[in-house]
Amino acid sequence: MTSRLARTGLALAAAATLTAGLATPASAAPAPKPFPDCSVGWACVFDLSRPVAEFAAVPSGQCATFGRQFNQIDNNTEHYQRVWTNANCTGTNVLIRYYEKRGFDMILRSVGGY
Repeated sequence: MTSRLARTGLALAAAATLTAGLATPASAAPAPKPFPDCSVGWACVFDLSRPVAEFAAVPSGQCATFGRQFNQIDNNTEHYQRVWTNANCTGTNVLIRYYEKRGFDMILRSVGGY
């Protein structure tokens, strides 16, 4: 009887080892990206994560509008940019650092250089 219990114990241990070896670890889901990809050297604006425009950095003293509002920017350039609530670079504004990605709870309509 002892040898029978020993064989049963060994069989159970072997089965547990085999099962553990076959089990696949739960893979973690990739972290969601806050913004779609924007090419290096360009700035991109998005409306609810939908692309609106991809553009070169707006030079200081100039203003760019895109015909659509936006609420996110991916400044993938080496230059500061400033986003504005009005289409002519007036109104409330926020300075965006170089290589900064940022979303807003307000509607934006233009980008100016800094």
